[in-house]
Amino acid sequence: MERIEIAVIGNGIIGTLAAWKLSEAGFRVALVGKAGRPDSASMAAGAMLNVLGEVDAELDDYGRRKLAIGERALGLWRNLLPPEIYVADKTHIYRRDGGTALEGKAFAAIAAAAKSRPERQTDRDICVLPDEPAVSTPALFAWLDAKLRGRNVPILETVPKADKFVHCSGAFTKVPGALPLYFGVGNAMTVRDIKLDIPARTVMRTPNRGNTCGLHIVPRGDCYYVGAGSYIATGPSEGYRIETLRYLIACLESDFGVDTWQASIQPIKGYRPVALDGKPMLGPMRDNPSVYVATGTKRDGLTYAPVIAEDIIAWATNGPRSAFAGWEPDRAPISFGPREYAIEMYIENRLAALHEHGRDAKVDDVRRDAEAAYKRGHEHFKVPATFGFHPEMLHVI
Repeated sequence: MERIEIAVIGNGIIGTLAAWKLSEAGFRVALVGKAGRPDSASMAAGAMLNVLGEVDAELDDYGRRKLAIGERALGLWRNLLPPEIYVADKTHIYRRDGGTALEGKAFAAIAAAAKSRPERQTDRDICVLPDEPAVSTPALFAWLDAKLRGRNVPILETVPKADKFVHCSGAFTKVPGALPLYFGVGNAMTVRDIKLDIPARTVMRTPNRGNTCGLHIVPRGDCYYVGAGSYIATGPSEGYRIETLRYLIACLESDFGVDTWQASIQPIKGYRPVALDGKPMLGPMRDNPSVYVATGTKRDGLTYAPVIAEDIIAWATNGPRSAFAGWEPDRAPISFGPREYAIEMYIENRLAALHEHGRDAKVDDVRRDAEAAYKRGHEHFKVPATFGFHPEMLHVI
């Protein structure tokens, strides 16, 4: 094998797209990853190229930055992908009557960001996002793998010697000196043998329902992708959470009046990478600029992938970079906000999530859990007492 200039470690969407684009740019590239891409976020994803659908609060500076990156990424995907890759052309965000206050706030934030007036349909409000499609993950990977074969990019299972390295193995990424990385465990399923009364080639989804992704349904020809539950863990988990699958089935039945008695399901699990502070980890290591890290993207990795690939090429060619400034992987953790605000957001999300699963808790008990987690976090990570941990991280700190 000829000398490898750049080894891309991780063959999910980010790594596969980056390897192809680096090869097109003239670099001798090798892609490293297991066949079949087991447990990857990419393979388990609903593959929604969504931006506004992920808004869950009034936009702050971070939210506006994410929105701009996502909108750029959508434009790049449209210019890149052939029509047959798409399984849906638009997204409908819906809010049924009787939801939690958190869900209502998230729905209002999406409508405001989309500059859209919600439509009233029987027992729900719907916000139409006409430009947020979904793709078939298997078809997308088959298309990208063909591009790699056309460029003669080797796909290896062990890391070769190389001049530079791109680390993008999702939650499994290991780079000394980078921020701690956690596993966002996503549980979803494909459902067959049911008929849903929803518009053709349309994603139907709720806003955030509290420490979960809410319900989303993606048409996939002979089945529907139904997801997704989400929780943070320190490592891979065995099996699937029955509670999550039961919840998704219950939402499917209650929200769409469908009888799932004779339906068949196939559980799906993938690990989304979540950094200690909940922000992306994108860019070269400051102490080792020959190493670029692309992880910590949570639910945004597939959407952001073409912008990340552009940034990787800028790094490889010593060109100007700006898209991800401040999100370097070896940065100091970024505070979610003032400590008390972060705790209140944890409480609000936790109570909403428990309510969704038919459970309740006392506010004082949830606050006590958060305070105890903060004490552990401050002592372990040596951050100031005023530092606000991302609310999702309090489950594992």
